[in-house]
Amino acid sequence: MWKYVWKDILEQACFLPVTAVLALIYYSLRRAIVKRRGMLNREMKHQLFWKACMAMYLMMLVQITLLEREAGSRTKVSLELFETFGGPMANAFVMENVLLFMPYGLILPMIWKSLRKMKILPQMLICTMIGFFSSLMIECTQLVTQRGFFQVDDIMTNTVGMVCGWLIYRIISMLVS
Repeated sequence: MWKYVWKDILEQACFLPVTAVLALIYYSLRRAIVKRRGMLNREMKHQLFWKACMAMYLMMLVQITLLEREAGSRTKVSLELFETFGGPMANAFVMENVLLFMPYGLILPMIWKSLRKMKILPQMLICTMIGFFSSLMIECTQLVTQRGFFQVDDIMTNTVGMVCGWLIYRIISMLVS
């Protein structure tokens, strides 16, 4: 299974340089604007860095889930839970969906200050709902554009990935506090 996961991750890595350059441009422009306003301090630099990371992640997410596939190439709809679980290749896709949304759960609290100030349970629920609705939006877009199969399993595994990323954020924030 992990052999398939690594193979797919390496295939997607070719998009990383372009998104990194775009994120660097975004970071530089935002930093120049903030600096011009005289608001550039350590916390603002930290925020700008994580916002650039989020921009890079979202560009990669759109590329992986929508743009790399030809429009009209996929028309299947799967509303059966756990239908995609099975052999090594199928389980690799499941694992990839979890891994795909983990950065989202990790980075979101870093850029959303009011989310960080919430108690743990509401923070987790908000991240879970954002992960669920983001994944649902991707699946619906894939359905309409026929650039991917609409699968309930993808929504579930992406949401699990969002929560796993959030848990990593919580663990790191507890360790640094």
